Amino acid sequence: MNAYRALRGFAGTALVLGCLTGWSETAGALTVTDPALDFIPTFGGDHNGDVDILSASLSLSGNNLLFSATLNGTIGTAGNTYVLGINRGLSTRNFSAVSSSLAGVTFDSTLTVTGAGGLGGTDSVANVGITAPFQISGNNITAVIPLTTLPIVPGGFASADQFLWNFWTRGSRQGVAVAGNAGFADFAPDSSDARLVTPLPAALPLFASGAGVFGYFGWRRKRKAAISFAA
Repeated sequence: MNAYRALRGFAGTALVLGCLTGWSETAGALTVTDPALDFIPTFGGDHNGDVDILSASLSLSGNNLLFSATLNGTIGTAGNTYVLGINRGLSTRNFSAVSSSLAGVTFDSTLTVTGAGGLGGTDSVANVGITAPFQISGNNITAVIPLTTLPIVPGGFASADQFLWNFWTRGSRQGVAVAGNAGFADFAPDSSDARLVTPLPAALPLFASGAGVFGYFGWRRKRKAAISFAA
């Protein structure tokens, strides 16, 4: 009987820890949402929907980063640019020169796509150009980015699951890109970097073990009740 109670106690602990740990690792959440029409006050371009970010996400899946973003209008305005900034732990750049509220947006590499579909980017650590296979469909941008494009850097984070990121837009006026700091339209998140999301939390096996043991106890109780009734 004591062993039975001990097993039940373990199952309950595993289930609770699994839930709490799984929530803490994926909370913060799978997608960064951004209010509509929250353009940066210093933005000097046309306030078109396709530079207004509604949501963005970046997750780690195997040897790839999976990126997705939704804008507030169909993408395609000439002169607009969409940039994914990655901080691999060196934070060589930030946006404090644009606004003090943006000082928490840091990066050491960028991946860029224009409204017309042109690609570009820079690894500021290695000082080399990089690209990624962005796809544009309506008001959505997606990409599968191999980690070989963004390798671990000496002195930076030890693994890719520690990378930080931000997504921002640069706009245009009457089809011409706005130069300088006045070109920055919107950020997601607005004032700091976001953490990567790992689709499968490390606590999932622990959660499953607790749930499985509880299921076994439920089955045993039902079986004993059925046998007692039959007798």
